Amino acid sequence: MHKKSLWNNAAARFVKDNFVSELETRGYSFIHNSISDDLADQILGELDMDSIAINSSTLHPVKQGSVSFFPNAIAKSRSAYRLAISELTLSVCRDYLKQDFSLVNNRLVRACGSMYMPWHTDNNVMSGQRFRGKHTLPGVQFVLYLSDSHLAPFQLIRNSEKWSLGWPHRYLDNDTVKKDFDDDVVEICPSKGTLLALNTHLFHRGVGFKNKEFIRSLFLFQFDVISDDLEGHGEQLLLNPAFLEDFDPSLVKILGLGRPSSYSAFPETSLKDIPPLESISIQQRLLLSLLSNILKSAAQPFL
Repeated sequence: MHKKSLWNNAAARFVKDNFVSELETRGYSFIHNSISDDLADQILGELDMDSIAINSSTLHPVKQGSVSFFPNAIAKSRSAYRLAISELTLSVCRDYLKQDFSLVNNRLVRACGSMYMPWHTDNNVMSGQRFRGKHTLPGVQFVLYLSDSHLAPFQLIRNSEKWSLGWPHRYLDNDTVKKDFDDDVVEICPSKGTLLALNTHLFHRGVGFKNKEFIRSLFLFQFDVISDDLEGHGEQLLLNPAFLEDFDPSLVKILGLGRPSSYSAFPETSLKDIPPLESISIQQRLLLSLLSNILKSAAQPFL
């Protein structure tokens, strides 16, 4: 692994001194300014969230309404890979989970203009994209903010990891939260570079927003304990072998090498998920490409 850390020194010291103890006592921890603004911009540049692929063999983001996702971001962005598999985050997982663990998902998420997110946990058992229930495996999710999120604070329900497995539904509705858990709601206003870690059994959400000018970008990556009782757990992971510099044998388990993962990468999208205006733009590009190909084909016999 890289000897030079991408994390800011002061933030790295805070993570080492506080994250594990705070995860154990309250289920979450966070630190602002964990990385530089330049590094946050670099990750976004490496992933090019504005592009939508048409007949392309390389990795690209996908759209689901006003939200863009880049599943398996660590396969395209070297910076994202180095942060997710850094000694700092892995040490938090080792000390907090205290068992063998594996990276079960990673994605960059960018919401533009509007977004809604229900109260949820991240200890889901999936069959493809179908929700099957919740598992008991310990896990920790990291959320790294790549833009200021003042219009969409992060909210969590304090101590909900202690009872969430007994909640009979996948989501927790707003009325129930206001009625029964309002005093336990904690709100965090992340700035660009904020790193958040939370117990995957904790109910949480990003506050929804509607603002044409607002963009919220964040990088998510999650580690769960490995268990033979939950075969195939985790999303199918893509890697770029060039990123695995100074390879550490412990990464074999952490990256799930040789271990089946049966969940499809989130989200599962199709043409119907593209917003109307962007769909029209794509159709225009396809029409221009068609006309160009027709002209080339017609001119080819004369060239």
